[in-house]
Amino acid sequence: RALPWYRSLRRFCSDAKASTVIPAGSRSRIPAAERAPPTPAAVLESLTEEDAESFPRFQRPFVDRMWVECKAGNGGEPVPGQLRSQGFRGPGYAGHGGSIVLKATPHVDSLLNIDEKIKAPHGEDAHDTSRGIHAKSIELQVPLGTVIRERVFTGERSAAGRRIFRPVYRYQLLQENETWVAARGGRGGLGPSSPKLKNGRKGEVGQRTRLELEVRLVTDVVLVGLPNAGKTSLLAAMSRAHTRIGPEEYSTTRPHTGVIRFRDGVDIRVTDLPGIYEGANEDITKGRRVLRQTYRAKVLCYVLDMSNSDMFTGGRDAAADLEMLRKETNAYTEFNEPKPWMVIGTKCDMLHRDTLFNLDSLHFRTKARYGEDVPVVGTSARFGLGIERVVSTIRQLLYPDLLLPLDRVLAGPMEKILIPEWDQFREQQLIAAGAGTEPPRLTRRASQRTRRS
Repeated sequence: RALPWYRSLRRFCSDAKASTVIPAGSRSRIPAAERAPPTPAAVLESLTEEDAESFPRFQRPFVDRMWVECKAGNGGEPVPGQLRSQGFRGPGYAGHGGSIVLKATPHVDSLLNIDEKIKAPHGEDAHDTSRGIHAKSIELQVPLGTVIRERVFTGERSAAGRRIFRPVYRYQLLQENETWVAARGGRGGLGPSSPKLKNGRKGEVGQRTRLELEVRLVTDVVLVGLPNAGKTSLLAAMSRAHTRIGPEEYSTTRPHTGVIRFRDGVDIRVTDLPGIYEGANEDITKGRRVLRQTYRAKVLCYVLDMSNSDMFTGGRDAAADLEMLRKETNAYTEFNEPKPWMVIGTKCDMLHRDTLFNLDSLHFRTKARYGEDVPVVGTSARFGLGIERVVSTIRQLLYPDLLLPLDRVLAGPMEKILIPEWDQFREQQLIAAGAGTEPPRLTRRASQRTRRS
C-alpha cells in the first residue's frame, strides 16, 4: 500500500475537509477541534477489514498425476568366441543394463521434476581382455503417498486408431526411502564355460513399462473450505508454513503442508487445500483433484468465514455451507464419512459484523444437526485468537488416548521443604496456642518480677 495514512485518515474523519487528498510529505491542516472522533465500528473496520496481502511468493506448479514411459537399459554383449572364467573377469562377461527405481522422499511434494519418457543407459560390451561394466541405475524421487499403476494394453483401439490402456494397481510408496523397481535392466551376456558347451547367452533387452503415477499426500489433517475462507492464514498461524495470502478468491492454487510440533515429540501434518465449491465432486479437471488429497487425511477441518455468514443481511448461510462441504467430501470417497471432523470459524475479530453471534448460531445448529461430539471453534488468525484451542482440539481428535503436554512446575529447594520459614513456624505456634490467638507476651517489668521471685 503506497499511502496507508491516507486510507486511515479518510476512514476516520467524517468532515468533508478531511476527505481531501493530502499530498505526500505535508502535514494535515485540519484543526483538532474539527476532527470527528472515530466510532467503535470504524475502529474495528480499520483493524480487521483492511485488505492484508503477504509478501508475493511464487507457487510452484503442482503435478499430482502423470503418465511415464520407462525403458531400462539393455545388457551388453561378450566378445565372440571368448570363454567365461571362474573369477567373473575377462572378455566373456558383459555389463548389466541400468534399471529405473522410484524412491519415496519427504523432500519432494509433486511430480514436477519427472520426465514423461525415461531411458536408462545400456550395459557395456566386453572388449579386448576386459569385461563389460554395469550401467548405473536411475533413481527417481517421488513424494510420499505416490500410487503406482501400470498401463496395460487391452488389445482394443479407439475410433481414432489409438491404443486403449487399462491401469492396473502395482504398488504405493508410504514410507521414507522406500523403493520400487519400475523397469528392470537386462542382464549382460555371457560366454560359454567350455568350447564344447553352448551355455552362453546374449545380452537381454531391458524392460519397458508404461506407468501412471498419482500423488495422494500423506497428511494428518486437511483444511477444507470455500474460497477466501481464511485457510491459508490459519495454517500460517498454526505452523511455520507460509505462502501467498491474498484478498481475492482462489489465491491458493495448490496444496501446502505445514507441521505442528509439540514439546513431547508429537508432530501433526496439516495441509491447506484450494477452495471447494458446489459440484466439485463431479468436476474432473479441478474439483476431484483437490478432493483427492483428503484420501489419506485422518481428521477433516471445515473452515467457514464468520464475517460473511449472516443470511439475513444478504450473506451466506454457514450451516448450509457446512452441509455442502460435508456432501462433497463424502461423495468423493466413502472413507471420509467415518473420519473425525471439526468446524473452525475464521475472521471472528470482525465484531461489527456480528461474527460471535454467527459463531454461536452455527454452534447450536451444528449441535442439533450432528450431535454434541462435533467441536466448533472460533479463531482470528490476524490476532492469534483461538489458535491454541484449535491445535489442542485437533490433537485430541487425532490422538484421543494421548495426554496433552502441560507446563512443568519447578520444585523448590530442599531446605525450604525440610526447614520451614519463620512465618510458617509462627503460624503453627498460633494454631497450637488455640483458635489462632497469639500466646501471651511478657513485658519487661513482668519479666523482672519473675526473676526476683
